[in-house]
This record gives sequence, structure tokens and C-alpha cells, in this order.
Amino acid sequence: MSRLTQFRWIIQQPAYRVKLAFFLILGFTAVLLAVLLQSHFPFWSQILKDFAVTFGAVGMLQLLWDFLGGEPMELRIKEVREEVASIKSSITLLSDLIDGNVGIERIWPDRRSWQLDSRDGIKEWEMRVCQAKHVDIMSRTLWQSWMRPEEFRQRLFSHIASGALVRILIYDPDSQIVGLTAKDEGDPGMGEEMRQEIKSTLLRLAQHWEKLDESAKNNLQVRLTTEYLHLAQIIRADDLMLVGIYLSGKSGTPSPTMQLRGPKSTYFNKYVEQFELMWNRGKPIDDARFRQILKEYSGLHPPRPEN
Repeated sequence: MSRLTQFRWIIQQPAYRVKLAFFLILGFTAVLLAVLLQSHFPFWSQILKDFAVTFGAVGMLQLLWDFLGGEPMELRIKEVREEVASIKSSITLLSDLIDGNVGIERIWPDRRSWQLDSRDGIKEWEMRVCQAKHVDIMSRTLWQSWMRPEEFRQRLFSHIASGALVRILIYDPDSQIVGLTAKDEGDPGMGEEMRQEIKSTLLRLAQHWEKLDESAKNNLQVRLTTEYLHLAQIIRADDLMLVGIYLSGKSGTPSPTMQLRGPKSTYFNKYVEQFELMWNRGKPIDDARFRQILKEYSGLHPPRPEN
């Protein structure tokens, strides 16, 4: 806050104006009485003049002090009020989180901040996904952070072979949804890179699926969204869930991200319902489609890594 802005704020405060008015009124009253008593009581007239000068000087010094950047009590009171308001807001938020049982454990401003988190970031979530008995994933492409790294894919499919149920829902690369999403994001390539990422994900899934024994193949279920936009990326590992909220006009990277704990919390259950709704709308990939993907996408070059 600049000196002039601070001074303007100070003189706008009612308490400060009352204080200055008090000095001015007393000074004016003393001058008036001094003039009236001048002829009959010169001694008392002089005393009143001295009082008037004193009150006026105090008022002028106060104004000068405040203009030069003094720290009056009013400024500190404002800071305290702002701090109290912030504390009240935080208490209200905590009350909503606890009393409402919404289940939010962590919140990050964007996906990159989540990925780099040392406690609950991408490395920890890779481990959680590869240890959970039930995994549900809904994403647009599921490429950069998940299907691109070879090490994670090996761990995931080893886990599937051990009996874990994994359901994956991503966009159909040949559907209009990809074009609509690309248009919304202002993608000059009209979604071609997104299509390449989805096809790369499907190819990796098909390659690992092919190596599973017949009973384990049933543990991997993949569906494609053909008509409806994904409003969030949802990754569920048993009773933990990661939700990244997609923003209009943006790619997935700026998505605000939160970590939820269930199974009885309201937010966890709402996003479970959201996943089930989108899952039921999806088009299943059967064995024949997996084999077709292996043939059609065999010469596909993977997209460049995300910056």
C-alpha cells in the first residue's frame, strides 16, 4: 500500500474523523471563548488561546505523522479484522469438510502440482493403483502420466494377472468427442495429437492384454466414450480417489485436482456414481476389438512426451 493510498484510507475511517473533529471543535471553541473574554478577562482569554494553539497543533501533527507513514491504531485494527475474517472463513471450510463428510483429503491447484507432490503425487498413486483390488479410471487419453511409462504398465498388468479388477474408460479416437474437445481447447491440429495418444494407449493395453492368460483377461475391462464429454479425470484405487476437474478451453494439465477418501464420504460416492454413469454409456472393447487394435495400430509412433 502506497503512502498516499494509506493516508486516504486512514482519513476515510469514521473513528479517525471523529478524533480529528474533536480536536478541531475544541480548538474553535477555545478561540471563540478567548475572543469573547478578551476585554473583561484577558488572563483567561490568553489561556484559552494557548489551549486553541495546542489542540490545533496536535491535530496538524497527527495528520502530518499519518501522511508520512506512521502506523496508527486504525491501520492495525484493519489488519486484525482481515486476519479474523480469514480465520472465520477457514473455520467455516473445516466445518463443511468435517460435518458434511465430503471426504476431501488433499487439494492441488493443478495436475502438475499434484504430480510433484512428495507425499501423494504421481509416484505414490502409481503404487496405490498397482496395489488396489479394484481400480476404476476415467480419462480422456490416459497416455502421458499412465500408459506411456513402461515400468508402470508392467507393474499394472502384473497386478491384473494376480487378480485385480481394472476398468478403464477413455475417449473413442474415431468419435466426434475428440474433435469437440480439441475445438474447445483451441487445438490447431483439430485433435490429431489427442487421437494419437488414445490410439497409443489402446495399443499398449492390447499388447499387455494379449500376454495375459484367459482368466486374467477378464480382469481388464476397457470401454470407449463416443458421445459424452468427460468432465473430470477419475482414478479410483479401492477407497481412495483422485479427481481432476477439466476446465473449459483448457487441456488436462491446469485441472484443479483433489484426493478423496471413501467409501462413506459424499464426494467419493458422487464421483463413484459419475464413473458408473459414464461407464454404462461407454462402448465395450471385446477380444475381437483388441485383436483388431493390434493389427491397425501396430506401426503407430507414440506421441512426443508432454513438456
